[in-house]
Amino acid sequence: KSSHVTSALAALTADLDAALLDSTSFHEKNSVPAKTLVPAICRHLDPNNSSGNGNISARAMTAMSTLLATGNVVNDDSFAHAVYNCSISSSTGKNASSAEDAVINAILKLLEQTGSSRQILLVQEQAARAVFYLSDSRIISSVLELSSLETSSIEDETKEMDLTGRFQSTDSVGTGESALNAARVTPVGVYSLDVHRALRNMLDHTTCSTSPSLQRWAAASIRNLIAEDRRRACLAESLADDGYTSFT
Repeated sequence: KSSHVTSALAALTADLDAALLDSTSFHEKNSVPAKTLVPAICRHLDPNNSSGNGNISARAMTAMSTLLATGNVVNDDSFAHAVYNCSISSSTGKNASSAEDAVINAILKLLEQTGSSRQILLVQEQAARAVFYLSDSRIISSVLELSSLETSSIEDETKEMDLTGRFQSTDSVGTGESALNAARVTPVGVYSLDVHRALRNMLDHTTCSTSPSLQRWAAASIRNLIAEDRRRACLAESLADDGYTSFT
């Protein structure tokens, strides 16, 4: 079974690589929506999966980063949106548990793996590549805009989101909690990305002389992450909220 998964992920990556070379017909050839395709990949990203098959995680991470790169080329943000709104447990059919369950967290865990083997460096290179596209200011803005539209469409409840991404109700506690499920009290959307943690990871990987590609993607990601860090810090300052402190 694992060999079939590995082969499928490799084939998907090959198709996406081809789309990067010629993206003119991508939307015609791709009939699978992001909300279906992304969870199908994410379910294999868990660094602590019970099978312990690191090769599957490596293939999944490569497929994910290539999908995000393709989305960037064809100007399709739906793949990045789906990553931000996906969790490991939901993609495997389990109930979402906490912020630890976010796909972004799984990607950061892959970046934090120790070792200098070829496979580990390959996975980390692809994870850094994914963070680069996910932290792009245009993607951040589009996810925030979409989140704002979805929040404003919720009827009979007035809610606001603080800087940690937690939804807070201005109604009574009982009314507010009755309208929110467990997933909504954990950081969601772009706030599932721990900017400080991501920056520390990328700064570490810029010194990885054994993988120039990992160095380049890490350095490129730092620019995006600093911009997001400044956005959150400025927002916190404008709201007189001490819930977020700038990394820099």
